Amino acid sequence: MSDPDHKIILTSNGSGFTVRIDPPIEGEDLDGDFDSYRNARGWAGGIRMTRGWRIVDHALENNSVTDLAKGGRS
Repeated sequence: MSDPDHKIILTSNGSGFTVRIDPPIEGEDLDGDFDSYRNARGWAGGIRMTRGWRIVDHALENNSVTDLAKGGRS
């Protein structure tokens, strides 16, 4: 059963994007670093579908997602 207290956090990290689980789950490595928003969002979406946790997307807050203007392609 999924824990509703967990969140999938998506952030930009300067050269790419990071997905992390908050709070972390002991013994499971679901976090990841990605070179494109599309890949990071895909990873986060897969976790959402399998775990039922919500995505908190902070990557767009700083207008740092330039590949969105290209249709999400890097």
